[in-house]
Amino acid sequence: MRKLIAAYSFCILITLGCATPVGKIPESDFVWEDRIIKLNYQEVYRNIANGFRTCKPGIAEGNLYTDIKEGHFDVYLVDVFGGKHPGVLGIIRVKEDNNGNTIVRVGVQRIYDNPVFGARGIYRKKWLEFAEGDLSCD
Repeated sequence: MRKLIAAYSFCILITLGCATPVGKIPESDFVWEDRIIKLNYQEVYRNIANGFRTCKPGIAEGNLYTDIKEGHFDVYLVDVFGGKHPGVLGIIRVKEDNNGNTIVRVGVQRIYDNPVFGARGIYRKKWLEFAEGDLSCD
């Protein structure tokens, strides 16, 4: 039994250390969804940040670039202790269009977008709801 637990623990540690950095994952590994939102890009960025703070459907690390009117979030899995797991869950891009609206592009890694247990696209749906200002955690 101890050998089994040790082998299982070793496999978990190896898996945790082998996560691919977000910049190295090809865009084709994500399921993408785009939406135009009739809000300022800064407000949309703030809505998304507040949604992640409130509901914690992952750990979002973001940057807002006011000079080019864009924002970007890298979203990571949550580990068993509530911290950031190195595994990338998805990416969120926020960009102002020429009409003052915001184009939001969310991408979730395919493996997490269609889980064995659960509904397809639930992360994309929730992240887009955050962008529109819906911070409910259901």
